[in-house]
Amino acid sequence: KTPLAVTYFTHVSRPFPRSISASIFYSFCTILGAKLAPEIDTVYLISKLEHIYIKSSLLREIVESKGRIDHIVPPNVKAALEERSRSAI
Repeated sequence: KTPLAVTYFTHVSRPFPRSISASIFYSFCTILGAKLAPEIDTVYLISKLEHIYIKSSLLREIVESKGRIDHIVPPNVKAALEERSRSAI
């Protein structure tokens, strides 16, 4: 008897990895999955910029190097990060 997953699934949808280590892990899973079940495709979905996870340390680094973050974060977050950057000097 054919397992249910093999009968009905034709692809796997995953969110796009948030880190390089996750990317490597997902790549390995995709390669392994293709070897075990070549008829199943893996699809990675990428969110819009306003819905992605961004590390606060990355945002602080952008602000400290005078980069723009107004297109990534709400105005109150931008103001707080800029204030923090000014007071750290």
